[in-house]
Amino acid sequence: MSSHCQSKTPQPTPGHVCDYSQVMDEELVILTNDSTDTEWEKSMEKAKRQKAEEERLEVEQRKRAEEERLEEEQRKRVEEEAQRKKAAEEEAERQRQRASEERAQARQDEAAQRLCSAVYDVNTAQRVPGTSVVVTVTRRLPCTWCVKEKWEKKKKPQGKGKERAMEMEEADDEWEAGGDDDEPVTLLEGPSGTGVHMQWAEWEWEQQLQAMERQAEAQEIAVLAFERMAAAVEWMAEAVECTADEWGMYHAWAEWVEMRRREDA
Repeated sequence: MSSHCQSKTPQPTPGHVCDYSQVMDEELVILTNDSTDTEWEKSMEKAKRQKAEEERLEVEQRKRAEEERLEEEQRKRVEEEAQRKKAAEEEAERQRQRASEERAQARQDEAAQRLCSAVYDVNTAQRVPGTSVVVTVTRRLPCTWCVKEKWEKKKKPQGKGKERAMEMEEADDEWEAGGDDDEPVTLLEGPSGTGVHMQWAEWEWEQQLQAMERQAEAQEIAVLAFERMAAAVEWMAEAVECTADEWGMYHAWAEWVEMRRREDA
């Protein structure tokens, strides 16, 4: 069939009025509608895709914000837990230090109480019963310059030359060898008794010097004895603690063995 017969468009014929104003080209209308529908569908699809993309971005943003919030909360919880743990450790350490200080103080008090039964007076080097102190001091040690000056004066020969020097050396030897503590013999030399005064002064100084030496030695002995006894008491306390720990471990082991025996039975 020819294209002329297939076309629905009116064809001009001789004598026919060519007025197409009232004629609708169906194919043209269909093509125009199809193109219009296609553009509208494209715009709608584009709008849908844009809206879907916006919704997806919004969902992702909300999800990301939620994840960040959860991470922040988790981080805060971890920090709070770490702070609580640190505070608990510090408190436990303070408790251990306080307990250690209390044990050390108790050991020192116990050692001091035990030393009360063996207290000596450094002035007499004799035991003083019923006292509550370790060492009693009633005299102050002289300065080094005073000791040196007195010693030089004592070594200078006085009186009748060599005889006086020999007497002083013999008196010193007797005193160092443990001689008696009798008072010196009165020697009236000169109109005013100068020799007697010097001998009395030297004898008194010698007595004071030796008393101070005995005092220092007794003090050193008492301090050393106190340190040794304190160390012994501390060692005994540590041994008692160690024994208690071992006994506790043995008791726990015995309970565990008894429990296993009952379970097996």
